[in-house]
Amino acid sequence: MREKGWRSFWRYEALSAVCNIIWLIMVCGISTIALSCMISKSVFAVILLPVLLYGIWFVMRRRVFLPAGFPYSAAWRALCLAGTLCMLWFACSARVELSWDWGKIIQAAGGYVADGEIGDADEVYFARYPNNQFWFVILVLLFKIVRRLNPSAGQDQFYLASVVMGCLMVTGAVILLYMTAKLLWGAKRAFLAGCAAYMCIPLYMWALYAYTDTAGMLMLMMLLYLYVRSEKSVGPLPYLCSMGGIGLAGALAWKIKVTVFIFMIALALVFLMKRISWKKLLAGLLVLVLSFSLGKASVDAGIRQILPLDEEFCDRHEFPLTHWVMMSLGYGGFRQDDVDFTSGFPTYKEKRDANVREIKRRLQEKGVSGSLSFFFYKKQVRTWGDSTFGGCDYLSRHPVYPDGLLARLVTLEGDLNWLLLLYTSLYYGILLLGMLLSAYAAWRKRGREDGDDPLLAGRLTMAGIAVFLTIWECNARYLVVFLPLMILLCCEGFLELGKRGSMDARGGMP
Repeated sequence: MREKGWRSFWRYEALSAVCNIIWLIMVCGISTIALSCMISKSVFAVILLPVLLYGIWFVMRRRVFLPAGFPYSAAWRALCLAGTLCMLWFACSARVELSWDWGKIIQAAGGYVADGEIGDADEVYFARYPNNQFWFVILVLLFKIVRRLNPSAGQDQFYLASVVMGCLMVTGAVILLYMTAKLLWGAKRAFLAGCAAYMCIPLYMWALYAYTDTAGMLMLMMLLYLYVRSEKSVGPLPYLCSMGGIGLAGALAWKIKVTVFIFMIALALVFLMKRISWKKLLAGLLVLVLSFSLGKASVDAGIRQILPLDEEFCDRHEFPLTHWVMMSLGYGGFRQDDVDFTSGFPTYKEKRDANVREIKRRLQEKGVSGSLSFFFYKKQVRTWGDSTFGGCDYLSRHPVYPDGLLARLVTLEGDLNWLLLLYTSLYYGILLLGMLLSAYAAWRKRGREDGDDPLLAGRLTMAGIAVFLTIWECNARYLVVFLPLMILLCCEGFLELGKRGSMDARGGMP
């Protein structure tokens, strides 16, 4: 039995080491690309970054941040309240006119609540993009509550309510980040992780949008928190409750933002690798699958109540997954010409077959060397090369207050935008270095008999989204969902650096 246990342990060690070194290689490449983009956008940030990193290393090496007896819990509550109010102010001041999918769904949900029916064009839209159906239902429920409180509420009031909702979802994600960090490292380090999250300006920039990006961010952190809680649980009941929660949250994530489901895949891989009794594994997976199935069936039933789209109608308008792969072979992002191309075929099968033919044609046109350059450089620049994660681009699209101070900072045409880019570039550089340290520290760890590495699933998730966006339509905005996870991994990296620094200072082994 002892020998079998050690074989299981070393199998976990070998597999986790492979996973961690793959992510280490990937984050090295991502960091190189992101830093090269930083040179072209904010040269001053490149000059300041080494100085700032040395200061962080100096502080981490001393491991003294705040005085003894500091009330971390009370300070966190005050910080959370202040951060939420600041986020609400930022979102309201940086508002833009409704556009792209985010605005389309708000307008469709507002029209449904006001008129009691959905327009023909909206039906076509939701048949074409079924991934947005559940979010439409959520906004309909929100706007019905607004209408109940204010019977004269219209599109402006619905928009403001969605802004509040977006801010609350981002705040919820940050709170879950803090709670996860507290389970992992204690209140002191969790407070520092929360401070790091509230210093992330892109979170404020994206809190404006009550869309699947911010909702997916909340669901991802809920999944991570429940997983870490299951890892820390003592006794079968808390463990099974956490697994049930993961199943329900996974079902919601599947219907809200499918990229979040990459975490569920990573979780399954970790469970299969870990040294765990087959009874516990089977019971946990059974509860997870049952709760996921129940959650998905309930959500599907709720969608059908508001969006009763028949199968023939959906077959005529729904876009196959191949559409986004084909579209990604243009310049990497959204192209209206590709939307028109796919929508020009009458059935789902014909759309898919046409997409496959076009994919083959575009790959042949690029050739081997062109494809390698496109996938591993051009698409990576578009995905990882923006320190605002597309925030400035989207906030430049018809701002409501174009002459305000905030617009001068956050819009691409603003005369103070360089200051924002300086800050976000420095923050992004630190974030990437922390993730690199986290990946390196995870890879070099050996001999841990408990096999405990709760953030392995997080690193696998980041590797998964990096691969996914290499073959899918890519956009820096798609990384917003994973920002809190990236911050958590960054904090892990710097905490590991602090441990190593303190051991070196004492003359211990690294």
